[in-house]
Amino acid sequence: MKPLYLKMQAFGPFAGTEEVPFTELGENPLFLINGPTGAGKTSLLDGISYALYGETTGDRSGEQMRCDHADSSTETLLCFIFRLADKVYRIERLPTQTLAKLRGEGVTQRNASGSIWLLEEDAGLPPQEWSRKLLVDKKIRELDEYVNQLIGLNAKQFRQVVVLPQGKFRELLTANSTQREEVFASLFQTQRYQLIEEGFRVKAKALQSQYSRVKEEISAIYLEAGITADVTDESGDFIAREQQLAALLAAAEAPREAAEVEHKRINQRYVEAARNLDRASELEKQFTRHEELLSEKEALDKQKQAMAELEKLLARGKNAAKIQPMWQRVADQRHALKRIERTETEAVVAAKKAQTEHSQARKAYEKAQQKANELPELREQLGPLKRALIDAQKLQQALSEQALLDKRKQQAQESAEVSDAKLAEANTEYRAVEKAIDAQEALIVGQDNIAVKLAQLEPKIAQRQELSQHQEREKQLKTKQSSVQAEVDSARKQLQAAEREEKQAVRGWHLSQALLLSRDLADGEPCMVCGSLEHPALAHEQANNALVVEQETVEAAQANTAQQRETLGSIEQTLLQVNTELSTEHKRIKVLQVALGEAAEQDISALQQERDVLQRQAEKNAQQKQGLQQQKLRFREIRSELEELRKQQQFAQSALQSAAHAAEANTIRVQELERDLPEDGRNSVQIEQKIADINDVIANIEGDLEHARQAQEQAGQNVSSAEAGLKQTQMQREELEANVVKADKAWLEALQASEFADAEAFAQAQLTAEQEQQYSMQVQEWQQSAQHNATLLAELAQAIKGKDRPALDTLNAELKELEENVSAALEKMQQLNNEYQTLQNIAQRLKAKEANSAELSERYQVLGTLADAVAGNNSQRLTLHRFVLSILLDDVLHEASVRLDKMSGGRYLLRRDLYVADKRSAAGLNLVVDDAYTGRTRPVNTLSGGESFMAALALALGLSDVVQSYAGGIRLETLFIDEGFGSLDEHALDAAIAVLAELRAHGRTIGIISHVRELKERLPDRIDVLRHQTGSRTQLVNQARVSGR
Repeated sequence: MKPLYLKMQAFGPFAGTEEVPFTELGENPLFLINGPTGAGKTSLLDGISYALYGETTGDRSGEQMRCDHADSSTETLLCFIFRLADKVYRIERLPTQTLAKLRGEGVTQRNASGSIWLLEEDAGLPPQEWSRKLLVDKKIRELDEYVNQLIGLNAKQFRQVVVLPQGKFRELLTANSTQREEVFASLFQTQRYQLIEEGFRVKAKALQSQYSRVKEEISAIYLEAGITADVTDESGDFIAREQQLAALLAAAEAPREAAEVEHKRINQRYVEAARNLDRASELEKQFTRHEELLSEKEALDKQKQAMAELEKLLARGKNAAKIQPMWQRVADQRHALKRIERTETEAVVAAKKAQTEHSQARKAYEKAQQKANELPELREQLGPLKRALIDAQKLQQALSEQALLDKRKQQAQESAEVSDAKLAEANTEYRAVEKAIDAQEALIVGQDNIAVKLAQLEPKIAQRQELSQHQEREKQLKTKQSSVQAEVDSARKQLQAAEREEKQAVRGWHLSQALLLSRDLADGEPCMVCGSLEHPALAHEQANNALVVEQETVEAAQANTAQQRETLGSIEQTLLQVNTELSTEHKRIKVLQVALGEAAEQDISALQQERDVLQRQAEKNAQQKQGLQQQKLRFREIRSELEELRKQQQFAQSALQSAAHAAEANTIRVQELERDLPEDGRNSVQIEQKIADINDVIANIEGDLEHARQAQEQAGQNVSSAEAGLKQTQMQREELEANVVKADKAWLEALQASEFADAEAFAQAQLTAEQEQQYSMQVQEWQQSAQHNATLLAELAQAIKGKDRPALDTLNAELKELEENVSAALEKMQQLNNEYQTLQNIAQRLKAKEANSAELSERYQVLGTLADAVAGNNSQRLTLHRFVLSILLDDVLHEASVRLDKMSGGRYLLRRDLYVADKRSAAGLNLVVDDAYTGRTRPVNTLSGGESFMAALALALGLSDVVQSYAGGIRLETLFIDEGFGSLDEHALDAAIAVLAELRAHGRTIGIISHVRELKERLPDRIDVLRHQTGSRTQLVNQARVSGR
């Protein structure tokens, strides 16, 4: 990463906008950032660091870096352009800040934001003007992640490798092994080796636990078969658990096969009996159905006469339906005739009414025409009235304007007086605030020391509180450890007692089984256990007084042992967890005690009291600064108000003159209008009312005339329409009367030709559609049922011909007895099968578990060995993580020693202290120096101030080289060094500059921040930071050319 351009606005000591064009220093420059103490040299590094990461190189936040001299409306802004490999990027950041509102009074809070662009290079333009492509827009978290990934370093690593802040050189050089381990683990990302250690440990422990669990499961499976352990028979021969299980399987095979044969025989008899019962049941159903059909036939015969009557009704209904349309036509024509006669009566009445209304409308129209003769006279009266209205309105408008102008003149006078008073008041306040600011600035003193002390004290208090918490936690864990250890001891005793009881129960059960077997043994018959034909010592001869032990007793004892073993395992796991936590707490306490040093023994309340005193001092100074800031803000506000009030005063005087001239001109106009109008002609309202009254009369007359004309026309149209409607209705009536006569004649002719004697007989024979459908369906259903009944009767009579009715009760009883026998045989067969299958399942499960156990044992041989090796359980007691760190440190020290050798004139070399009594600790990362003058090795903290600076610089350069070579893609082409050169003599200074110049020759950009005069003489390229009362400025000096910024 190489810097090309930096812009800082209202940042640090820079009140305005400062631009630093690094490109003007040349390719790979070695330059000096020079300036007096407090001018803001380090602020350049803060600007670069904050632009990239949103963090400064020190302890101040972005909000605290805002310049006190900056204008309240100027926003704090950082812009940094840099080259990375063959690409150029531009990044801008704005911290959270409070700014004056652009419009109105008050302030507004701006949240932090930032963006980054990819630039397209243009040799003809400076970098800040190159075209750009947006990559991340105003999203802080996304921007931080993008920068970390792009550069390959986080903010902390950047400050340790690229920007070496003031006063922090010796931190890495004199750090203890634990601190150096943390730094190197972060820089080289060696946490993966710790994860590898933990991964091997967890996997090995899991395998060991899994192996133990499988072994316990194997024992539990043997217990399911009643096998507890390997035994010896009476002759002393060893019988393993596998052999015992094989003997049990062989003994269960024969009874199982015999039970299957017996079940098959009984089941065959049951199947045959069930078939016989099914055939008999089917025959019984046929006899029952035959009886039901005979009863159904008798019922159908009884309905035969009723069906004949329904058929007659259907025939008469069909004949009536043939002449029904003629009868319906007569009814329709008579109904239409009555309807048209009613319409004719209504038409006569309507025609008479229309003639009356037409006569009345004609008379009203004639009357309205006579009234309209008055209109010309009324219109002549309007002309003079309208001319008089115009003159009166002009006068009234002028009088109204005169009142407004007088009022405006009065307001302008008052406004001018108020403006004068405000201007005088603001001038008084301006002078008072100016004196107050001078007095306040004289009282405030710099309090950077308090902020530094607070920043150092806060983490120390937090660490001291954390130490107390861990010490209290350690005390609690020790108490818990004692309690759990007592529980473990008690659980072990209970397990031992349970194992003794289990052993006694198993032995008693074996003796009981031997006693039971001995009862069936006879000379010459083989033993069911060993197969021997001789039985010299039967169990009943040795255990006449022994108690019989049941299988349930053994299982209960075994279950109790398993329960006690599980309880012990659970408590031991708890003890292991407590011991692990206790070890962790102890390590944390040691780390905190080392970090705190003497403060580890100091009372927290004393530290807190010291912090409270510092906080009160800081708050007091902050209040004073805030008050001064408010005074300055008010001073600027008053200054702006004064300018505004002066403008308001000028505007008020101008407005007063304008209002006076306008009022005077309008007064002259009113006088001229009043002179031309008489007294009774000046009221425009009265004139307007007279005009309105005449217009209303004209409008009423014209409206009445038009209304009367329209009414006359409408009445005439109504008369014509009514007379035409009456004529049409009369013609329709005459036509319908003729149609009725024709329909009556046709109906009488059809009735006489039918089978009906008169109209009444015809009406009685008519059937509705529902009745016809109902009667037809009843007849059809009866016919179908009778035919179906006859067919089924004939079929069933043939089927049962020559057969006797079966005895179902006897057959059912026989089948039930056989069913019970089948169930009993099946239950016995299933029981024996289940016992055999249980033993088979046990054998299969044992085979799988034994294979699993062998596989786990083989895997543990490999993984367990690896876990022990990386965890430090080796000849050197060295973990994988510490081994890797020691190699990386050796690489760093080799590179550092090359440079330290040059800077110290061949006197010093850095190396790792190899004398470590216990390599389980992190002491293997301690540093020592070889002193060629004395021929001895000594700790690095014995070096003088200048020697320490050279060693720290060499270590930082070596670390930078090794990080770049190991970090894969991280490019560290720039190095900034803040102070430290003042402790070197002339020779050492020359040597250090020579080393840095060598880095420059290899493509590095080196920036040194210092106020040492000798460096200014040796380094012609520099950036001077110039301090002023209103804020600092920068000036770039490049050989003989000087450019101000």
